[in-house]
Amino acid sequence: MLFAELFYTRQQCSLRSLAIMCQGLLDDAGGPLVNTSVQPWNQVKPNKLKLTAKELRDEVTRRHLASENVLGIPPRPNAWTVARAQEWLNDNPITIAGEVAFLKAAIRQHVDTGGAEGVPGAGAAGARANWHGKYPHLRLIHAMVDHDNIKRAYITRGHLPSGRMTVENRNTQATKDKSVWKLLADKWNDPLYFPVTSVKENTHSDFSRPIALSFEIVSHMQPATVEKVQEKWSSMVLALNRVIQKWERSGQGYGGQVEEEEK
Repeated sequence: MLFAELFYTRQQCSLRSLAIMCQGLLDDAGGPLVNTSVQPWNQVKPNKLKLTAKELRDEVTRRHLASENVLGIPPRPNAWTVARAQEWLNDNPITIAGEVAFLKAAIRQHVDTGGAEGVPGAGAAGARANWHGKYPHLRLIHAMVDHDNIKRAYITRGHLPSGRMTVENRNTQATKDKSVWKLLADKWNDPLYFPVTSVKENTHSDFSRPIALSFEIVSHMQPATVEKVQEKWSSMVLALNRVIQKWERSGQGYGGQVEEEEK
């Protein structure tokens, strides 16, 4: 796990933690990446983003450790003022490509979800929205493919012992609690589960950079249940199979295979 990702997770995926790590980083236009006049920073009251001397000192130490000592003599920020720590961070921004990409992707997610502290219905169970967009579904896919025990439970989900009692008990709560769908729901709902998508060449622009799938960006949506994840997974599989069938029936024929007419 990246140092930035680890810190972000431990800080409950807060926008404040991003503000700390982005000190010294510039956007594509050459301006500071933390700009309180634009999203997502302007969605938060300025006093909530006012960093303390201790936070900045801790970031100096964290950043130097993450740099694997390439920044030279270790700093000793214990008595540094806010201005001194800020100056050091601006002069020594995070440069590891993967970390920078992760931070920018996390910021983009805050923009897409309306700001970390401004997500409608966040934390209010009665006001949670239905699943929408790519984030809850990508999180569900990663919950499946990232864990061998869940994949194994999915592959063997139809391997049931014979007998009338097995059939009669398959819909009991005890049986559901052991199912792959319960494992998926628990993983999706886990606030500490933080998957990040990988990037491959020649993919759609939506997936051209890492996507951090923290619990925070889906916390305003309805929680995963056994029934919900089973329905969502079945819908995704059905949609994928339809896409595959359409592709096979396109100009390439059935996967490039041409059927000869019977004589």
